[in-house]
Amino acid sequence: MNKFEEFEKAQSKIRELDFQGKDLYCGEMLEQYKLRNSFGLDPFKKIHRIFQRDYYEKDVSEGYLTLPVASSTVWKDPLENPLENVTGIDTVTGGAIDYGSLVRSFYALCWTDRSSPNAADWVSFSHGKKAVRISTTVGKLLDRLMSNSDRLYMHRAWLINVEYKNQF
Repeated sequence: MNKFEEFEKAQSKIRELDFQGKDLYCGEMLEQYKLRNSFGLDPFKKIHRIFQRDYYEKDVSEGYLTLPVASSTVWKDPLENPLENVTGIDTVTGGAIDYGSLVRSFYALCWTDRSSPNAADWVSFSHGKKAVRISTTVGKLLDRLMSNSDRLYMHRAWLINVEYKNQF
């Protein structure tokens, strides 16, 4: 199944639970939203991330996970948020539409499923500062990002496997 089919399969189960009268905040519904929002990723799949040490230690001591803004200007990568500067023309009014305003406030963290880091990873994510590499699983990360104590949990966190392809 592709990512969209995985999403739709999980979304169908959410509708089924809804029709059964399940509350959005029951454990069963929360777990189904985690499956939907991870597009079929195995909850037990190990993932890894390099953090600048100072930021990591601050996040651990304060009990949160900092999510930086997903911006091509911050990361100097035009593909970081390719929709952030998309505009168009409203066919009814002729006025400008700023589609990018819908995605400029996205926040993101890059994780990898590669068991061993390469030198480029350290350069890209440490920015020349002391850094640490941590490991977790898709499920554990979603457990921290999605909680039924947040009334909008089903809309705030998404995990997807990104495939980088050569342009040739």
